[in-house]
Amino acid sequence: MYVLEEKNGWIRFRVTLGDVGWEGWVSKKYTIPQFVTINGFDRSTGDIVKEINIWDDYSTRSQVVAKVKHGEKVELIRIDGKGALIQTQNGEKGWITAKYFIKELKSVSWFP
Repeated sequence: MYVLEEKNGWIRFRVTLGDVGWEGWVSKKYTIPQFVTINGFDRSTGDIVKEINIWDDYSTRSQVVAKVKHGEKVELIRIDGKGALIQTQNGEKGWITAKYFIKELKSVSWFP
């Protein structure tokens, strides 16, 4: 499931299965936040990146708005290509490279 946007307590989402896809809206009260653990392991060097930049946008012109530490849990809002929109426990929201987290995703709950 991909979150496309949030508006007035509602979430517009897309679900794809092979070549077939559906879009729809669900009230946020019927969903469970998805949390991931930040993993700073850099496969190319074998080092641990202790702090990872959080960017205001996932583009080459974006600016660093905060940092997240290796091992910290964050809420995963959306994955878009190689980027992930996250929110820290302090409420800071922004983009990181998706390779920097370990998936511990919970499924979406459709019923209260």
